[in-house]
Amino acid sequence: MKKLLIIGLMLLCSAGLAADTPGEPPLNLGVLAFRPLPETLQRWQPLQQELSRALDGREVRLLPASYEDLETLLADNKLDFVLTNPSHYIQLRHRNPLSGALATLLVEEQGHALSGFGGVILVPSESTDLHDLRDLRGKRLAAVGTSSLGGYQAQALEMMNAGLKLPGDVQLTLTGMPHDRVIQALLTNEADAGLVRSGVYESMLVEGKIPIGALRQVHPLNQPHYPFILSTPLYPEWPFVALERVDQKLAAQVTAALLLMQLTPEQQQQTGILGFSIPADYHLVETLARQLRFPPFDQAPTITLKDLWEQYAALILFGTGTPLLLFLLVLLRHNRVLNHSNQQLRIEQQKSQLAASVFSHASEGIIITAPDGSILDVNQAFTKITGYSRDAVVGQNPRLLKSDQQSPEFYQQMWQTLVTEDYWFGEVWNRNHQGELFAEQLAINTVRNSQGEISHFVGLFSDITQQKHQQQQLEYIAHYDTLTGLPNRVLLAEKMRVAMHQAQQNNACLAVSFIDLDGFKEINDLYTHEVGDQLLAALASRMQKNLRDGDIVARIGGDEFVALFILLEKPEESLPRVEELLGVLRQPVRLGQRKLQVSASAGLTFFPQDEATEADQLLRQADQAMYQAKLAGKNRWQLFDAERDRSLRGHNENLDRINLGLEQQEFVLYYQPKVNLRTGAVIGAEALIRWQHPERGLLAPALFLPDIEGYSLDISIGEWVLETALMQQRQWLTQGIHLPVSVNIAGHHLQQANFEDRLIELLQRFPDVPTHLLELEVLETSALQDIDHVSSVMRACSRLGIEFALDDFGTGYSSLTYLKRLPAHSLKIDQSFVRDMLDNEDDLAILQGILGLAHAFQREVIAEGMETVEHGSLLLEIGCELAQGYGIARPMPAERIPDWLQTWRPHPQWDKPNLQP
Repeated sequence: MKKLLIIGLMLLCSAGLAADTPGEPPLNLGVLAFRPLPETLQRWQPLQQELSRALDGREVRLLPASYEDLETLLADNKLDFVLTNPSHYIQLRHRNPLSGALATLLVEEQGHALSGFGGVILVPSESTDLHDLRDLRGKRLAAVGTSSLGGYQAQALEMMNAGLKLPGDVQLTLTGMPHDRVIQALLTNEADAGLVRSGVYESMLVEGKIPIGALRQVHPLNQPHYPFILSTPLYPEWPFVALERVDQKLAAQVTAALLLMQLTPEQQQQTGILGFSIPADYHLVETLARQLRFPPFDQAPTITLKDLWEQYAALILFGTGTPLLLFLLVLLRHNRVLNHSNQQLRIEQQKSQLAASVFSHASEGIIITAPDGSILDVNQAFTKITGYSRDAVVGQNPRLLKSDQQSPEFYQQMWQTLVTEDYWFGEVWNRNHQGELFAEQLAINTVRNSQGEISHFVGLFSDITQQKHQQQQLEYIAHYDTLTGLPNRVLLAEKMRVAMHQAQQNNACLAVSFIDLDGFKEINDLYTHEVGDQLLAALASRMQKNLRDGDIVARIGGDEFVALFILLEKPEESLPRVEELLGVLRQPVRLGQRKLQVSASAGLTFFPQDEATEADQLLRQADQAMYQAKLAGKNRWQLFDAERDRSLRGHNENLDRINLGLEQQEFVLYYQPKVNLRTGAVIGAEALIRWQHPERGLLAPALFLPDIEGYSLDISIGEWVLETALMQQRQWLTQGIHLPVSVNIAGHHLQQANFEDRLIELLQRFPDVPTHLLELEVLETSALQDIDHVSSVMRACSRLGIEFALDDFGTGYSSLTYLKRLPAHSLKIDQSFVRDMLDNEDDLAILQGILGLAHAFQREVIAEGMETVEHGSLLLEIGCELAQGYGIARPMPAERIPDWLQTWRPHPQWDKPNLQP
């Protein structure tokens, strides 16, 4: 009662909120709740949101409720839709005006998408006396509860069919949820056998809750493609149901929304479902409940025609008289076999009278024929469904209803089954008296006499034409685009899989073209979406008419289409077809007084390929090629470049691995000293990143930094270098080492709007490191890309006490104006000039020119790449005293710097007077 009060308050609150919102009334969705109401609300909230979105924002109220509360809400007409478990659905349908299932829940279990489940019977592996169902008689049986379809009812039916009656023939223990308790009872020897839902055993094995080999299965059933062990047939998952009063158009919209629903991975994790599938057949669940006499069939029932046939079909012996006489003879014979007492005879006579009444008043059509097929009798429902009176059909053959919708082989198989198995069940399309097609669900029983000869056939059928039309409509909505009538993304995926299989089977090719209209957005914006929709429909019709037989064009969203060209002898055959499609798309379209024109860009890829390729990969390839066609100027097609794609994929994999390396602290800093060649003073060190790769060893920056250039990962790496260098300086300061460190900053990192703020934030974390000990090096080429912004950032950093150096100076074609505007403290001459200056007069001249510029603008100059004593001597000779390179020291780990500082001495040859003026 308390829960119902909460639900009532929810209704009142949501009604109050909706009162101010004009438009259609909200829709109430009742959901069976096993958990506390707030938890259930949170779980199903994505379903509520997706439904509301698909219904153009119409409010959908989520009302979680217990079994009893759902009954009350239905009785009070407060629900439009219901989502509940299969057994409960059968109970609700028996007492409330519910529709058939609109859709069936699609769940995810251990990586598998499933719309059905079953039951499993488990016993300890060491039990030697439990091999089949009959061995369970008298044993201790554990189950979560008798209301669980997968944890009790499904297994109970199998055991009943084997001759056991539950719970009387076993010692039943109900553990309550979850199913783990049943497994625990088996493992602790509190039960001889346990009943659990499919998937529970495998899940607990994976989680290590069941020792390997501890349990085994009884009564195994093989269900192809089902990933878990089973001891019972499969039963459908939860149905989504509408009340009969719900408008059919609205029900169709909701159904389409459910079938097309694509939940995000986060939503799937929150709800525990993948979406919904085409509605399953819940007849199996109803049959189970009837046979086990579970609710709603647990009370003394009004005998239905279905019960009558299920109980007496194999024993009925019909004569040529009236239906009442036929049923009376059957029940009399059955009575003689069972009991000859007068009391039992009166009971059977009452049953016979009831059976005759059922025959006359049943809503299902009943037809009784002789062995040769001639009709002996029909009931009133037969006349109502077919339009034929009893007098018109008695003596005729049922083939007068034949519609030619089924092949001769269909009927041959039907009669063969009847003769060998005495039963046939299926769907048949027939024609009524007016010649109109109707669909029927038909069950035929063979009736034999005491000698085993066929005496009659009894057919029972119901008109399912409306359901078939609804199913066809739902399938159409699920597989076709409602605007253009073209296949949608779902059907396209199926068509692609078939086409790929055909190509492999026939040693042929398949071409996939991704087509996107050029300029469509402008038309939408200028003439409204209604005109845009008309244009899309017209262009879709054009493409459809220009396809070769067997080829397919689908609309996958917006102004995007995909064309499939199938069973090609060679890929080149598709090129003129793509050209033809682009040609018809660029032709003007007249809509009323308007004449509209667009063009299209297309990407093209082929199957098969050298590497194994799936359908979704082909779509991505064609999409990527289409994008290249757009970049190339639009109104054209472009072939997919596999080599470029492999390069991009390799680059993305490299980015992912570098990011992982950053997360796992695989990067280290090495330091290369900078010195004054003449005095020997160490003026600083440059921080150089290295990657301590777990498989490839220590990697130089040239092997990974180019991959991240221009990406956000470049900024993350740069900030890591800054932080690590400051951390190292703090450690050196505690050792009495005051060593300035220069850090390389990528150009686009420096150009970030928040660079200065981020740098200040970082410096504040290391207040004991003087800012003048940090120098930032920026490439001359990147500084020139946005000189105004870079100059502003450099001046801001200078105010913090941080100096800048222009790295690789001489490679960026700097003008004197640029050099004047950039507030850099020093210039680092690119090592290419230094390395070759001993042999190349031009490089030496460039060095001398740079030194002259630096002197004129009062900038320090540091020569990079000084590798030999001779390089040092020549640098001193031309007036460059500051240098860095292998001739001084190779980059080294931070822990080696203190020892190097103690042992470093300049070469004696450098201790000469400077001859430069």
